[in-house]
Amino acid sequence: MLNKSIRIIAILLTALATCIIVPRFFRMLFSTHSNYKDVVYSEVLNDFIISEYEYKNINGKISGITIYKDSKGNRYTREQADSLCPLNNASQLTYDGKFPDSICGKNISAKDADDAIFHMNIAGRYNELFYGLSELKDQKSYLSNKYEPKDLFRIKENGIEFIVSSTNTIDEKKSKLFNSELEQLGFTAPAITWWSPADRTDFEKIGYFVLDSKGELFRLSMNDGRPDILRLNRPDEKKILNINFSNRPEFLAIIITEDGNSYVMDRNFNYQALPLPSLRRGAFLQGNLMHLTFTTHEKEATAYYILDKNYKLIKQLTIGDKKVASLQETIGSYLFPVKISQNANYGIQFHFSNPFHFIWLNIVLALVTFFIKKRNGYPINDAFAIIDIIVVLVLGIFGMAGVFAIPQRKSKQI
Repeated sequence: MLNKSIRIIAILLTALATCIIVPRFFRMLFSTHSNYKDVVYSEVLNDFIISEYEYKNINGKISGITIYKDSKGNRYTREQADSLCPLNNASQLTYDGKFPDSICGKNISAKDADDAIFHMNIAGRYNELFYGLSELKDQKSYLSNKYEPKDLFRIKENGIEFIVSSTNTIDEKKSKLFNSELEQLGFTAPAITWWSPADRTDFEKIGYFVLDSKGELFRLSMNDGRPDILRLNRPDEKKILNINFSNRPEFLAIIITEDGNSYVMDRNFNYQALPLPSLRRGAFLQGNLMHLTFTTHEKEATAYYILDKNYKLIKQLTIGDKKVASLQETIGSYLFPVKISQNANYGIQFHFSNPFHFIWLNIVLALVTFFIKKRNGYPINDAFAIIDIIVVLVLGIFGMAGVFAIPQRKSKQI
């Protein structure tokens, strides 16, 4: 009985693995068209320029071209699209000798426009792969050319502990010095997590932003071997989900709270709320000399929000994702009852096909399984044999793969 139960579990695990792997190989049998789409804000038109692929069937041969249009449907050539977005195409326009003398009434050089372009991923939640052991750089570490790890620390229930890497022992003196400063500022151990800037200069100057066990925010740094710690205000009363540091002089970080609200923090640790929807699932930020473009993705739409450098909303656009089923998707809906996918925004997802598509194939596969078992002398009236048939009936080709990968024994004992 136990062995038979273990076999059923093994069949289900095999079906699960097949459910992940087989659809991926199936997709490789089809040539797919790119769903490329790019949206850029035109400061000249005060509108969006959308570039995407358009496919045409010419004499049986499918070819694709990139088209450029605004949100009203007006089409442009590539050269016209570049000229309508000069801040994003300064290098190309300069090479072509077409960079304008002024943009929106302001004298702007091509170099300034090009230097101001940046991109930034904004994560809605912090990386869960957190080891809890980091290095605290001294603000005066630039005076030394040595880069070996020195001040490793962790923040546990009893407070911060500095570890001497060469001996793997705790530096009691430094730990006590920092704990005393943290306690005076109201820090409650242990720390939930901490973040550091990616930029080395900011990392040395700022150190870490630390959340204590009550969700309060602190800046942890070290200056000439002594603690340099600040208690920082939170942007609102909600729990901080993530802090995304930038390497731009305009702002230090973008902070996301548990309700999805987003705030920009300047380099004096002041906050300003961003007029954006929930960023719990993250966003992508593109910036130029005049504007910031935040892009958010949902299951059926992509939204673009244009903010000026004072973080005021100028314009927004939402584009629905086309849901026209391809040949590969149509055939797959008849073959596969369920498909499993995973991404950073939505985690693990189960995509169920239309039952009226796959049920007929599942019935055929269940009958085939029944006759193969009967022909090969397997016990058909056994309860676990009936479970095999039910697994194939429900999971189709995935269940059949599991049943025959781990066959039932002909004897009464498995």
